[in-house]
Amino acid sequence: MKKRKLAAIMFTDIEGYTAIMQRSEEEGMGLRDRHREIFNRSSDKFNGQILQYYGDGTLSIFDSVVDAVNCGIEMQIAFQKGPVVPVRVGIHLGDIIFSEEEIIGDGVNVASRIESLAVSGSVLISDRVYNEIRNTDHIDAQFLKKFKLKNVAEPLGVYAISNPGIVVPNADEITGKLQAQNSFKKIVKKYYLPALVLLLLIAFAGFWGGSKWSEYLENQPDIKVVVLPFEQSVSLDENESQLGDVTQELIEELSKIDRAMVLSRATSTVLTAGFSSSQSLISDQINDVDYFIKGNAELDDDQMKIDVSVSEQKDGPLIWEKSYESTLSKARNLWTEIAAEIGKEIGLKRSVEKMAKRANIQPINPESYKLYLQAKSQFNQMDPEAFQRGIQLMEEALDKDPTDAHAYAHLAEGYVAIGHFFGGSPDVFPKALSAARRSIQLDSTVAMAWAALSHYHTYFGMDWELAEYAFEKANELNPNMAYNHYHRAWYLVLFGRMNEAIEEHKIAQQLEPFDPFHTAWLGEIYRLVGMYDEALAEVEKADQMVKNNQVGQLVKGRVLLDLGKTDEAIKTFKEAKSKYNNYAQALLKAGRIDEVRTLMAELESMPMNHWWARCLAILYCQMEEKDKCFEWLNYPERHAWFPWMRVMWLPESIKKDPRFLGLMDEMNLPHPAPFKFDPNELSI
Repeated sequence: MKKRKLAAIMFTDIEGYTAIMQRSEEEGMGLRDRHREIFNRSSDKFNGQILQYYGDGTLSIFDSVVDAVNCGIEMQIAFQKGPVVPVRVGIHLGDIIFSEEEIIGDGVNVASRIESLAVSGSVLISDRVYNEIRNTDHIDAQFLKKFKLKNVAEPLGVYAISNPGIVVPNADEITGKLQAQNSFKKIVKKYYLPALVLLLLIAFAGFWGGSKWSEYLENQPDIKVVVLPFEQSVSLDENESQLGDVTQELIEELSKIDRAMVLSRATSTVLTAGFSSSQSLISDQINDVDYFIKGNAELDDDQMKIDVSVSEQKDGPLIWEKSYESTLSKARNLWTEIAAEIGKEIGLKRSVEKMAKRANIQPINPESYKLYLQAKSQFNQMDPEAFQRGIQLMEEALDKDPTDAHAYAHLAEGYVAIGHFFGGSPDVFPKALSAARRSIQLDSTVAMAWAALSHYHTYFGMDWELAEYAFEKANELNPNMAYNHYHRAWYLVLFGRMNEAIEEHKIAQQLEPFDPFHTAWLGEIYRLVGMYDEALAEVEKADQMVKNNQVGQLVKGRVLLDLGKTDEAIKTFKEAKSKYNNYAQALLKAGRIDEVRTLMAELESMPMNHWWARCLAILYCQMEEKDKCFEWLNYPERHAWFPWMRVMWLPESIKKDPRFLGLMDEMNLPHPAPFKFDPNELSI
C-alpha cells in the first residue's frame, strides 16, 4: 500500500566507483561491503529506514532531519578510518510517496541531485534541511551557493556540513546533475580567454551567421535517455512472440521529443545484459545516461496494459511511474501519450507543432498491429533471413490494414536494408520506393518513410537533390534514427564533403554506441582522409564490441595497405574472409599477379551477380586493363555501392577516362574531384 509523508531523504554513493571496479573488482566489492556495513549501522542508530540499495549507492529516509544529518556526519567520519571509502552524501527534506517496493516524488529527485554535487567525505544538504538544523548546537554548516539543478524549476540553496572531519567542497568547482548548458557554451566558458582571438576571427568571417553548424550547436540534445527492453507477457491462447517488440514503439515516440538523445534499441539490449565492469565502453555509456526508462507490457485479447517507470540510475530509485491501458486499435495514441508525459517529467516538452500533428492518430487494426510488432522484432535482428521474415510479416500486416503508414515505412526500409546491407537483387529498391511513397501519401509525418526515400535515391534512384531533402525531412521529424545518420554520412562521402560526413557518422555512433558496424565504418571515413590513428582507434573500439568483427578487420587491412604494410594487410584480409575483394587487391599491390589472376578466373567462372561484377571491375581497373575494367563497370545490374566508384577503389587514370566520366554523367554525379576536408574544422 502506498503512503505519503514528509521525510528527510538521504542518498549516498561511492565516488569513482566505476573506475575503482575497472582497476580492481576485489577492491571495489570490498569498499561496497564496508560502505553498506557502516551505512546499516549508522542508519539503525539514528532511526533511518533503508529503502533501497542500488549498485554502489543507497536510499533511506528519516522522520527527523536532525537524525538524518547526524547519521551523515557519523558515517563520513567512520568512512575515513581504516580503508577509506570515498562516499558522497546528500540530504533533502521533501514530500514522498512510498511503499515496501519503491519511493517516488519530487523530493527524491532533488535529494539525488544534491548528492551528485557532493565530493568524497562531504555531506551536502538543501536549504530546507538547513532551516531545520541551523539552531542545533552540535551541527555546523556553510552556505555554498544556489544551484540550478537539472529539471528543478527554481535555483536551490545548498549547504555543506562543516563539522570537524567533514569535507567542505569548493562551490565553484562543483559538478553534478546541474541544468544542462549548450555544449559549445561550456567549451567557450572553459577555454574563453585562450580562444578569444580565434572566436573573434570566426565571428568576423560570418561563420555563425545562419550557418547549419551554429544551428546544430544551438540544438544539441540536453538529455540522454535509454529505454531498457520491456518485460512482455500475453495471456489466454496467445504466445509471447505475438506481442512483438513494444520497446521500439516507445523509443520511436520519445525520439520525437525536442532536445532528447534517445539511444537505439540495440544499445538498450546491451545495457540490460550482464557485463564485466572492465568493459569501459559500456560503463562509460551507463554513466553518461541521464534517464533510464523501464516498463512492462501485457496483452489480453485486444487490450494492452503498459507500466512505465523512470530512474536516474540503471538500478536506482524511481523518480516517476505510471500505468496505462488501451485497446490495441489505439496503441499508437497510447505510445504518444506515454512519451509526452515522460518528456514532461524529465523536463523536456514536445513542440506544439509536433503535438498538434500527433493529436489525432487514426485507429489501427489490432491484428495488423500484432503482425507489425512481430515484423519489427525480425528487423531488429540485422540478419538477412530475419529481414525476409520481417518483410513477409509486414506485408501480411498491410493486407489486414492497407492504410497503415508506419507499416509501409518499415517495409520500405526493410527493402533498402536487403539491397544495401545484404547484397540483395537491385529489384528490391523499386519496391522500397513504392512503399515509401505510399507511407508519405498516408501520413507525411512518418520520419522513417522520408528516411527510406532518401536511402532509395542514395543507392538506386540517384535523384541527389531529393535524397538531400528527404534526409533533412527525416531528421527534422526524428533526429534519433542512427541508421539515417549513417546513410547520410556516406551520401556526404560520395560528394567529397568529408568534414560533414565525419560529424554525421559520429551522431550515428552516439545513438548506437555498441554497434561495431557504425564504429568501424567511421574508421573507414577517417582512413579516406588520411587520419590513420583515428581510423585504427575506431577499429579498436569495434573490436571491443565484437572481437575480430569483419568490418573492423577490413578497415584495419585498408589502413595497413595505405601505410605500405602490405604483408600485414594480406594477413588481415585473409582473416576477414574478403577473398575476391580486399584480399585480391592487397595481393595485387604486393605484385602477386598470378595469384590475383587465379582468383579472377574463379570469379568469372561463377554465376555472375552485381557484387562479383563490381569486384572484377575494381581489380581490372587497378591493373590498368581498361577495356576489361569498363566491360565490368558496365555490367547491367549495379550494386548499391556502385556510385562510390567516384571517390574510392579506382586509380586516377581510370577516373580521367572519358568512359568513366560518362558513367558519372549517367548517374547525375559531378566528375571526380579531391575531397573537401579540413581537419582543423572537425568538432572537439
